[in-house]
Amino acid sequence: MKLLKMALAASMLLACGGPKKAAQPARNVVTETKVEILPAVRFSEGTTLSPDGLPNLEATASTLVGNLDILVVAVSASAASPELSEARGKVIIAELVKMGVAEDRLRNQPADSADEAADEAVEFMVLERRGDE
Repeated sequence: MKLLKMALAASMLLACGGPKKAAQPARNVVTETKVEILPAVRFSEGTTLSPDGLPNLEATASTLVGNLDILVVAVSASAASPELSEARGKVIIAELVKMGVAEDRLRNQPADSADEAADEAVEFMVLERRGDE
């Protein structure tokens, strides 16, 4: 009976696509010129963040709030059109402001050209640091 229960549990697990991977915790790498989020913040479609987007964005907000030497950051979201890129940037900035980042530290910098990979990651470029003045 115990063997039957184990076999049933294993077959149910396989039918569901196997064990779910635990979400990779977000971490940020801060360099002189950018804040890189690992894993990246992505959009599922349009201006809707992918399911893992908010936790990754929260990690970015914490990084920015904790690094006051970073004075101004450009937010650039690749998209299929410049208009969508600008709209996505606005979504990211609004979320970061809700999470405690001062709005005057954030600049929307839409992608220069259309990108066929419309779910591309958001980039955060450091525009100004304390001491750069």
